[in-house]
Amino acid sequence: MVVTASAIERITLCAASAAFPQGEDVSSGAASRGTKLHNLITPAIERGETVAECEEGEIDLQPLHEALGAPAKGEMALVYDTELRTARFVGHYIDRNYGEANPMEIGVTSDLSTDADTLVEIKTGSIPVPPPDSNPQIKTQAVALSSFRRLTSVKASLAVLDNKLKWKPIETVEFDALDLGWIADDLRALMIRVNQARDQVARGETPDTRPSWTACRWCRAINCPSRWERKSK
Repeated sequence: MVVTASAIERITLCAASAAFPQGEDVSSGAASRGTKLHNLITPAIERGETVAECEEGEIDLQPLHEALGAPAKGEMALVYDTELRTARFVGHYIDRNYGEANPMEIGVTSDLSTDADTLVEIKTGSIPVPPPDSNPQIKTQAVALSSFRRLTSVKASLAVLDNKLKWKPIETVEFDALDLGWIADDLRALMIRVNQARDQVARGETPDTRPSWTACRWCRAINCPSRWERKSK
């Protein structure tokens, strides 16, 4: 099972969650809505449109164009090697099908990215999201993009679309070479912990689990004792 950037926050809190066999992903209504909106917004941005229409109404895309500052492509997928600090291109709109990956690799998809040094991550709904400078998913995207394009800095933005189809103020951060190096170090250390936990599971042992609402809410791990205890209360 390929570790993905969208799961880095959970795995940072509980590395064992990436070691157990994974069950099916059962999407909530909010998640399904978010996917539909993503599938509407990213192609519209690629076409240079300033408004996207959906059943709920119109979405103003100008704030995204301003954050990007240049033409962009949607859903660019990379596989980032935390050991070698390299990234390889997989494709666009691959639906997270990254193919084979080695134990130290992470699958990374950016919602929108330019051909230069800029990416935008889109979120929908009302669940609080960490700002870009402390957002594990965005930090992983930035490192992967910098490795793929051999950049010394990356500008990353978080765009949150609320339930009324209005954008919250877009937050932007620029990661410099030092920031990117620290993030890369952290990701390598994280994947070492993940693989140690995987080795324990392979030996029939139970790795250290650290249940919390943030770690467990989207976790699909099967046979996790902490998850079973939480559900059985």
